[in-house]
Amino acid sequence: MLPSVQKFTFAIMKNINISINLELSPNPRKDGRHFIMLRISRGRSEKSRVSTRIYVSKLNFNAKARFGKWIRISCSNHAKLNSILKQKVQYAEEAIFELEKLKIEPTVTNVCDYLKGKFDNHNKPLSFTEYFKKVIDLLYKSQQARTFQRYEVVYNHLVKFCKSIPLQFKDFTVGFLHEYEAELRSKGLATNTVGKELSILRSVLYRGIDEGYFLQEKNPYFHFKIKYEKTHKERLTLEQVKKIEALDLKENTFIWHCRNFWCFSLYNGGVRFGDLCQLTWDNLKGEHLEYQMNKTSLTKKFKILKQAQQILSFYSDGNKEGYVFPLLKPEAKDYDEFQLVKKISSRNSQCNMYLKEIAKLADIPIRLSFHMSRHSFASILKDRGVDVYDISKALGHSSLKVTEVYLSSLSSSNEESFENIFND
Repeated sequence: MLPSVQKFTFAIMKNINISINLELSPNPRKDGRHFIMLRISRGRSEKSRVSTRIYVSKLNFNAKARFGKWIRISCSNHAKLNSILKQKVQYAEEAIFELEKLKIEPTVTNVCDYLKGKFDNHNKPLSFTEYFKKVIDLLYKSQQARTFQRYEVVYNHLVKFCKSIPLQFKDFTVGFLHEYEAELRSKGLATNTVGKELSILRSVLYRGIDEGYFLQEKNPYFHFKIKYEKTHKERLTLEQVKKIEALDLKENTFIWHCRNFWCFSLYNGGVRFGDLCQLTWDNLKGEHLEYQMNKTSLTKKFKILKQAQQILSFYSDGNKEGYVFPLLKPEAKDYDEFQLVKKISSRNSQCNMYLKEIAKLADIPIRLSFHMSRHSFASILKDRGVDVYDISKALGHSSLKVTEVYLSSLSSSNEESFENIFND
């Protein structure tokens, strides 16, 4: 902690008596450096701070230095940082005049809001709904298609719930959360689905808090708990897998392909559908399948078991270019993220429809889906006593904790044990 907060008074606008100062944040970051803050104040009682997003060592900052010399030369990039700080201080002074031109009273709060970009084209502070839309637009521009789709669904639900009236940040309260939760439940949504929606709203609010749109001390999630229920993950036993493999399906029909897709995923540690669609022959490296998982960006390497090798033999046909499985057309490699996600989602739905038919044909009373290949793989290994670390590595989870949670809802990888299990 700093013994006292250092300041540099840049200017005092005598007509409204607002001071603009530079100071270090009282609390350091984890690396020991402090953010440099713009301190906007009027008198001793009215004050607020806006981060410059610049952080330095306490020893490299001199609040009492001449204008533009706050960062000491002991800092390697002092010239660049001083230049940026000069611009920020000058912009803060200009904000006072800009507010007056807009006929908005230049109070400490309004000056800070102006610096944080919290006024739209109509010179009104952004509502939570408008801020949420800004977040979604940024997700779209950054091609985060899957996150964009989830957030857009929640945004549309929120707008409908509020009857198209923007929800203000000040109205984002515990009471609002209870009302919104009750509305979602009245629509028949499952507890975990409701929980995921409320979690996305929390993520947007926390982002708004980080950007200065809302005060952390007013955070309603301090007094509101998102509810989740423990779910039962459906999965197949090894005996049921064998029944599916024994089905007499006409070769090269789509239902035959869907069985191949599902079984290949199972025998390779539960390859997710999106990853399976994008597998190319370049991902087959000798006896191993090696690819980067879309969900976690981690690289997964798995020894190809003989059952998976047999499935691959149906698709090699001497052609080792392009995608391994006939799920995406060759031109899909040129799709943007949104086109790719849309096509994969469509193919996943189609495949799941045929998998349910496969389960019926095999007399298995389960609504079989593609993702169940991951559940089944993990469950089979767990039932055979495989160590949780080996299961975690095989699934490609980012931590053992994720795997433990994953396995709790189920009644270098140990490749040899996997082969023995599936070859029993």
